[in-house]
Amino acid sequence: RMLDNVAFIPLFTVEWLLKWYCYRWQYYTDSWNIFDFILVLASWADWAVTLSSDGEDVSALTALRCARIVRIVRIFRLTRVSRDLELLLKGIMAA
Repeated sequence: RMLDNVAFIPLFTVEWLLKWYCYRWQYYTDSWNIFDFILVLASWADWAVTLSSDGEDVSALTALRCARIVRIVRIFRLTRVSRDLELLLKGIMAA
């Protein structure tokens, strides 16, 4: 779990920074970009809590951790770009 955070949180943060640099405030006019931004912030918050909790129960942040599951939705963003990927995902979901 910690390895995932070390690998993906900085990657998603760099993606957000690059897109924001290109689009500036127009970045926030697309709902998928807002979704990504919220996920990046939630991931950083979750990581900070995990590092500072030293194994203690932090059940108050369970909802924040559950929100990480929503990252799967990011895959569906790619379907806007690739018709073949959309067909593949529909086939997988139908199986």
